[in-house]
Amino acid sequence: ISGNITPTVADDATVERGVTLAQWQKPWGDRRTELVVIGQNMDHTAMRAALEACVLTDEEMEKYTELFLKAQPLDTLQEIGAVDDDLAKRIKRYEIEILAPKRKKTQVLQVAPKSTDAVSAHSCIAVFQSSDETKDTPGLQCDTVAQFRIERYLKYAHLIPELASGLVKEFQLPVDNVDVQTALLTEQVSGDALSMTIANLDAGDRVELEWLQIRVEYETSVDEDRYRMIEQCQKLTRLNDEEEKLLHQQYPQPQIMICKDHMGGSCNVAGPGEAGKTKAKDVKKGRKKGKKGRKKG
Repeated sequence: ISGNITPTVADDATVERGVTLAQWQKPWGDRRTELVVIGQNMDHTAMRAALEACVLTDEEMEKYTELFLKAQPLDTLQEIGAVDDDLAKRIKRYEIEILAPKRKKTQVLQVAPKSTDAVSAHSCIAVFQSSDETKDTPGLQCDTVAQFRIERYLKYAHLIPELASGLVKEFQLPVDNVDVQTALLTEQVSGDALSMTIANLDAGDRVELEWLQIRVEYETSVDEDRYRMIEQCQKLTRLNDEEEKLLHQQYPQPQIMICKDHMGGSCNVAGPGEAGKTKAKDVKKGRKKGKKGRKKG
């Protein structure tokens, strides 16, 4: 059964990452919802009617758009008088620490950050495709981007659910700025510089690739600009057949780690309680000041 049940807001870049253009409806993005129900002796007609009754009409969508599309959570709660000072502060933190960096495109680090939070960690076998000159790529601030196609995940950690990318099919590395960003984040680097490693790759080379998706905090008085998202390559090594075979033996299935606490990061809108205690512990472990170590082949 298909219907416009759960609209999602996204930008044109998401379309380029694989969403079929025929399903794309601005400003909502991909609005198609698919549901599979398995069972015995089911009343198909009644089930279809019940599900179709959940789909909004055009008039209901227009009303929703008018009331909520441009509204922020704090604005809405204040209108109905349901917000106290503590809740307002937590929602404001959520807007600054989660929503603001999520709205911005992935950046390249230009100055040393005040702090960093690992959002997701990726380890995979990939195929180097090319180093292409690129223009009109907001946020990357570089002329050349190395393109990798992900062949097989070895490990993945989903650390801050609201910001984590999930498993991806492609990875881009901004060649012009990669060594500068590495120097800002890393105290010790083993092996060649990343730009040198990329320069020695040929199209079709298979590599072991690791990277972190990171939320960085800058020193600024503008709350909306305090947090940004970057990606930092941790390991890039060309693989021969024997080395790739050993990785397959070591990781016969991808190792996936997803945090149980769905309110990731250092912002807990739900308030104090057990979830808040778990998250505070996670932040203490994962949050780092200044530079972080890195290994590269």
